[in-house]
Amino acid sequence: MLKVGKIYVVSYKDGYIDVRNQADSTSQISENLLNGTQIMKYSQEGDRCYVKFPLKSGGALSKDIGYIHKSQLKK
Repeated sequence: MLKVGKIYVVSYKDGYIDVRNQADSTSQISENLLNGTQIMKYSQEGDRCYVKFPLKSGGALSKDIGYIHKSQLKK
């Protein structure tokens, strides 16, 4: 069964967020996303959300996944 996520927008006081490989604050950073970037939230583990987002290189199939803090998202 395909799990459908909910669309959110990156919103953080620093103007960007770090996307991490695992759901903890010491995990390796895989990407930085600017405020206003649309992401798809699939699940949440504690304070971390599992998300899918477009890569900076663009393209319909260029997407990646990772974890961000729930406070860095808005609907």
